[in-house]
Amino acid sequence: MKLMSLILLACLLVGTAGCNQQDKQTSPLLPSPPDPSPAALLSAAPESSQPEVSHPEDEYLSVMDAPIYRGAVTAVSEKDGVYELRLEQVEGTDFGYPSFIMHTGENTQANFSFADLELGDYLEVYYGERNDGLPPVIIAANKLPPAADCVFNGELTALEHQGQEGRLEMTSLSNGEVVHFNFDDTTQFYVDMENLKTGDKLNIYHRGTLTKRVPPEGFALEVRPYTAP
Repeated sequence: MKLMSLILLACLLVGTAGCNQQDKQTSPLLPSPPDPSPAALLSAAPESSQPEVSHPEDEYLSVMDAPIYRGAVTAVSEKDGVYELRLEQVEGTDFGYPSFIMHTGENTQANFSFADLELGDYLEVYYGERNDGLPPVIIAANKLPPAADCVFNGELTALEHQGQEGRLEMTSLSNGEVVHFNFDDTTQFYVDMENLKTGDKLNIYHRGTLTKRVPPEGFALEVRPYTAP
């Protein structure tokens, strides 16, 4: 009787162990946790969207809706880091004032160093309003090629154009040289092109380079009426 009881107890224990092992084998597996290592976190981080900043000396500066003046430097002085300039417009141009005094401010930008300016340098300046009785503040300034290289005064001898592209044949007022100036839709005309006629005197601001062809050719950036000195 005692032996029979021991046999039954042994069978009961074996059956219970088998059930537990089956439960372990059929239970669903839990997903492994994500890798918390710094390398994994860095690889998942988005790339930096920091824009590339261009230094003013590497580009041409312009200021939308700000008045502009072009002139040759006739005087320059510096005090406590502030530069005061006197510019004089060259023959044929008209920017409202024969000469203009202006000064730099803490936010002035330029594609050159004001400390390196020399008399005669040709500048293009965007400026702000007068402040507390002081001359206008320079917002931005560009150093241009010498005025003799990028400003042309001449008489129109022929005009060819198709749409917004064409060519002006000009005869220099200074030496009689014939020069062709090409233009397109980027050229700023401050004259009515449709009313231009031979004999009109024009002031042309161009890139400062002419081809060696005969006659030489250049590209007109701006076309204005010639203004006598």
